[in-house]
Amino acid sequence: MDISTSNLSKGGFLLLAFSVFGIQVQQKVVEKDIKRIGLDCGITEMEIEEKISESQAENYLIVVIGDHLPDSSHPSTHKYPVANAQGVDIFEGIKLAMDTSRFWKEVQDDLTVISIDDAGDMDCALQIAEIVSRDSRVLAVIGHSNSGSTKATLPLYRKANIPVLVPNSTNPNLLYHEGKLLTNAFRLPANDDIQVRAMLQLIQDSLQSKSIYLVLDHSPAAKLYSEYIGEALRRQLRGKISGSHHVLYEPLSPSALPGSIYSHDPDLVIFVGFGSMARELLDQLDRRYAKHARSDRPKVLLSDGCKVAELKDCGFATYITFPNGSAKAGIRAQAPNYPSDPYKSLREQSFEIPGHDALVILAQTYQQLKKTGRISRRDMIKTLEAEVFNEGCYHRYNFEKGENTYKQYYGYHVSAKTYFPITIN
Repeated sequence: MDISTSNLSKGGFLLLAFSVFGIQVQQKVVEKDIKRIGLDCGITEMEIEEKISESQAENYLIVVIGDHLPDSSHPSTHKYPVANAQGVDIFEGIKLAMDTSRFWKEVQDDLTVISIDDAGDMDCALQIAEIVSRDSRVLAVIGHSNSGSTKATLPLYRKANIPVLVPNSTNPNLLYHEGKLLTNAFRLPANDDIQVRAMLQLIQDSLQSKSIYLVLDHSPAAKLYSEYIGEALRRQLRGKISGSHHVLYEPLSPSALPGSIYSHDPDLVIFVGFGSMARELLDQLDRRYAKHARSDRPKVLLSDGCKVAELKDCGFATYITFPNGSAKAGIRAQAPNYPSDPYKSLREQSFEIPGHDALVILAQTYQQLKKTGRISRRDMIKTLEAEVFNEGCYHRYNFEKGENTYKQYYGYHVSAKTYFPITIN
């Protein structure tokens, strides 16, 4: 069902941000224009709908979808600790846009932002998406924050013609369902085909590795993401991979994996997966290589899913491939008229950037449609397909078949805390 201007309620259209997020919050409004409500997928459908409807009583809400919300009655369902939940970054970027973006400020009286806890779990995400898709006030979705949950829910949003901005899920097959393109989905970062090319370029140009040990995160939320990258790396690195291992559960048992890596004596360990498992692996490898100087240890290359706040130097020369580079450099190049210090609290090379940009893009899209007097989900999708988004964003966006045509990947050196662009041949 499309949404016309006649359907606009007092509270405005709903803009839903789905992410894996955890933060210490209160049940009442704790920041300007923000209210946080915890949602646990163990409760009934009626209770979920009541939580959504309750939030409509106030204007200008953000209800964060998050991990480890304090009122969750089943915290064991959350897949990642707060410091490893990429939804934290996404939401911080959304908050920054609400605080600093003139585009958001021009539409904030019409749009309400609500976010709901999906716990980083596909079943939970599906349950939420089914309920959200039935609400005719929903104009757009930002999320979800892992490839598994996003791929599972996109067909539901497509049936309801709800446009979805994908801030961090990078699996190339994500935008397709049963062989058909999901025309309602728009991915902000470059996908994993570009990431694989960036990883290979980094290995060739900088790491110059000859013996590689490949580790894939096969935990439920990460398997779709890691399998695609892993298979592509195997095809391209034939003859260089001396060993491989699938990690099924977290926390890692301190048994076979560190010893297996040590016995193969690689000069590079590649880990494809998410931050919690990466941190655990690095800690265990640090203990296994305790008697070795950094120069005698293998280098470590991590995929972008490992870029979380908690990831720190663990005694290895560690690199991450990541789709977002310098927010400051990007905004100076792309939007010189933007306020001088909107990024003062933004964490560089993080998913705060697409979180921020997703909200700005939707605000600009809505603003354009409001001038025409016709606002609908279909019109939102058409405008997202047709426009180039530059001003007010940290990066540049032009969507073709749901993918941003402006594609770039960066390398990030964990101990040096520096990024560098990767020239992909």
